[in-house]
Amino acid sequence: MQPAPDDEFNLSVGVDPAGGVVAPSEQPLVLELSDDSFDSAVMNNGLMLVDFWAPWCSPCIALTPLLEEIARDNAGKVVLGKLNIDENPVTPSKLGVQGIPTIFITRKGEVLDCFVGAIPKADLMRRVSPFL
Repeated sequence: MQPAPDDEFNLSVGVDPAGGVVAPSEQPLVLELSDDSFDSAVMNNGLMLVDFWAPWCSPCIALTPLLEEIARDNAGKVVLGKLNIDENPVTPSKLGVQGIPTIFITRKGEVLDCFVGAIPKADLMRRVSPFL
């Protein structure tokens, strides 16, 4: 059973599905996004790395642990959102995503930076650091 969009929204803003408040340190580091949850998740989070990916994409798979490490190392400052483009084709199409992995760096819904392709962690940090 898929979680209701409200459940995904609640996780992104620090409320667990049971209704309790989640401390920032306990908020999920990685949000699984969908076409239904994308707008609310991106609008209601501070700094967010949004990874448009697919399970068959080798560069996407290679980039995932680096993105997760950045989210873990900067917990409370940045959240990683992952959107599988095969299961959720509407959002990438609407945003003009043409290649994967595509990473959007957003804050409260505003796209601050965007890049395509797997890059080394040092280059990722150079892209993210100015916004932390």
